[in-house]
Amino acid sequence: MGLMNRGLVDEMDSVDDFTLDGGLPKAAAPYEGDRAALDAAVIEMRRIEADGPNPTFYAKDDQDFAEYGGIEDPIVNTPSVAITETEKVLTQAPVQSGALLDETGMSNREPMVPIDETGMSNRESASENTYTWQQQGAEHTFSLETDEKGKQGSHVDSKGIITMVGGVVPDKNSISLEGKPVNPRVGHTYTTGSDLSKLDFSKATKTIRGSVLKREDYATNLEFSEAVYNKMAEFTRSNLEDDNAGFTGKWNDISREGKMVLADLDYNTGVGAAVQPPKNERKAGSRWGDTALLATELTKPVAEQSTDNLIKFTQNFRLGTTSPRGLLRRRLIGYNLIAKPADEAVYIKQHSGTVAEGIYKGKYRHDILRADGTIIKTWYKTSSPAAAVPILRVVDGEEFTKLPAVVEPTQASVDLTDWDKIIV
Repeated sequence: MGLMNRGLVDEMDSVDDFTLDGGLPKAAAPYEGDRAALDAAVIEMRRIEADGPNPTFYAKDDQDFAEYGGIEDPIVNTPSVAITETEKVLTQAPVQSGALLDETGMSNREPMVPIDETGMSNRESASENTYTWQQQGAEHTFSLETDEKGKQGSHVDSKGIITMVGGVVPDKNSISLEGKPVNPRVGHTYTTGSDLSKLDFSKATKTIRGSVLKREDYATNLEFSEAVYNKMAEFTRSNLEDDNAGFTGKWNDISREGKMVLADLDYNTGVGAAVQPPKNERKAGSRWGDTALLATELTKPVAEQSTDNLIKFTQNFRLGTTSPRGLLRRRLIGYNLIAKPADEAVYIKQHSGTVAEGIYKGKYRHDILRADGTIIKTWYKTSSPAAAVPILRVVDGEEFTKLPAVVEPTQASVDLTDWDKIIV
C-alpha cells in the first residue's frame, strides 16, 4: 500500500479527513504556509525511512544522504516516490469531498488512463474504435460515385441524371436553378461534364420508404449524403433478415467488410418498396437470391467460405440492353473486400464476339482474371459489352490491349552453412 500504510490516508478515508498532524487541511493551492515547517516534516520522514529496516529504499546515488546517514543538503535532487507524492498532496488544493486517493496520489474520480502498446491512451484508442462500418462503408461507396474524371462531387452521370456528392439523386423538383424547380432525372439541359455550380441543392430532399431526409438538416451536402447512406443501410439489413428467405444467417455475424459490400449493392440498386413486390420487380439488391447466398456465406468462418458463393453476385451487372464493364468493375471492387487473397479480381476481359458453341451459344463472354491472368469466373451475357477495349484493371480502371506481363517472384537465397560445425 506504500503511502497509505503510514497512516496518512487509507482506502476509505477522504482527503478532507487527512493532514499530517490530524488537523483540518488547508484550502490553499499551491501551498502558502510555513515552507520551512513542511521541509522539516519531510526531512524527518526521510530520516525515519533511512534508519528503518530497509535503508536501501534510496538509490546509492541519492544526493540527500551520505552512506544512508546524515542529511547533507535539504530536499534536493532525487527524493523517493512516496515523499514526492506526499509533497504533491500537501501543496495542492484538497480534492472534492468523497474522493479517495490511490497509491499514485490520484483521486479515484480521475483514474489514470493506461497506455497501450501503440503509445496511445485507452481513451484515444477508443475514439479510433468508434469508426463504424457505416462510416467506412460510406467512404467506400462515395469513392465509387464520381464524375467521368473520377472526381467526387455533384455531377451528371452517364444516364443524364443529376447527382449530389456521394451519388445521391435528390427528389423530383427539390433542387432549383434561379428559383425554378429542377427534376434531376429528366427535363433539364445538363449533360455529363456540365457545370452545376448555379444549381441550388440547399432544399434537396431524399425520400426512402416514406422517410424524408432534408439537406437543410445537415451542415454539408456530404453529411446529407451520409445520412442517406445510413438510412438505406438500415433497410439493407431488414431486406435480408425479414424479406429474403434465402438468407439463413444473422446480420450481426457478417463482417464489417461484408456489410459494406451489401450496403453498396443496395445504394446502387435502391432498397425497393417496403412491401416486397413480385419476384420480377425486386429491384433491391439485398432481395436477390445471389445476395442471400453471399450474405449467408459471409456468416461462415473465413476458412470455410467458398469463392464461388462469394463472387456469384457480381454477375448482376446488366444496365438496360448492355452489360457495361464499369458496372461489373464496381461489383468486383466490392467482391475484393471479402475475397480470399489468392482469388482477388485484378482484370476484366470482355470478348466482343459471341460464344459459338456449347450452352452459352449467342452470348458474350466476360472473364474475371487474377493477377497472373488465370480465370476466377466467367459470366455470359446476351447483351453486348459496352466498350470495345477488352481488358480493364479492376482497382483503378486502367485499360490494356493485352494483359501486362506477370513478374515471377524470385527465389530467396538459402544459407547452407553448417554453423554447428563452425561455431565451437
